[in-house]
Amino acid sequence: QIAPHADFYRSGPVARWVDDEPTVDVDIDLLLGATRIRDIDEAMTRRVFGYPSVDDYYRDASSFRRLGQILVPLLLVSAADDPVSTGWVAFDEVRRNPMLVLAYTEYGGHLGWQDDFDAQRSAWVEGIVADFFKSVQQMRGRGDEAALWP
Repeated sequence: QIAPHADFYRSGPVARWVDDEPTVDVDIDLLLGATRIRDIDEAMTRRVFGYPSVDDYYRDASSFRRLGQILVPLLLVSAADDPVSTGWVAFDEVRRNPMLVLAYTEYGGHLGWQDDFDAQRSAWVEGIVADFFKSVQQMRGRGDEAALWP
């Protein structure tokens, strides 16, 4: 839906969402030719929010920097073909925190893992979440709270 507004972006700078500079130039040609979310973020998003690079924007937008602070069991589910994370996963951060469990699949998209027979459901995700909760509950039932909550 950008094409109808291309002249607006070509006519000059647009407002930024940060206070240090009032306007920013959007790369409308990259934006119109974008084939990946990263292209859109490079052409417009990182500029409007005042980031020097799309990688800097992604670093600040990501929760990976806080994974070491998680003190309760947490299941993370990610797919290699996620077009938003572009295949990047915080493996090192997950390995360093025993509270984290990562289910990493080859396919699944960004919010996918739909069932072949019913795209409105995801029995696989529902199953691993249920198994994760069951494991946490079993550990608590055995009195392993010290292993779950520091």
